[in-house]
Amino acid sequence: MLQQAAPAVPCLKQLATACVGAWQNQQARRSLMTYMQTPGQSKEHKVTLIPGDGIGPEVTNSVVQVVDQLKAPIRWERFDGLSGALPNGQPRMEVPEEVLDSIRTNKVRS
Repeated sequence: MLQQAAPAVPCLKQLATACVGAWQNQQARRSLMTYMQTPGQSKEHKVTLIPGDGIGPEVTNSVVQVVDQLKAPIRWERFDGLSGALPNGQPRMEVPEEVLDSIRTNKVRS
């Protein structure tokens, strides 16, 4: 078994060398440490945020805090209180029109 693992050693050395090289490169280091705007990226983006229910609000609040700390140019359009079920427990069959309008306006970007 040990002989089969040996070819992985050069691959790990290559990976370590690439990581060290990237860390020494100032631009790469900045991108690892924080969000750094580059020319043309300072435009604010509005993002539709639907925390949902269950653990959703806790997770999305953490995401918002991280993005805020990074000073990324994002303005959240939040839809709190929207869950997969209606107040009576029945499954929600439709997404409110205002949420759909927000999604259509803000689009989904990668």
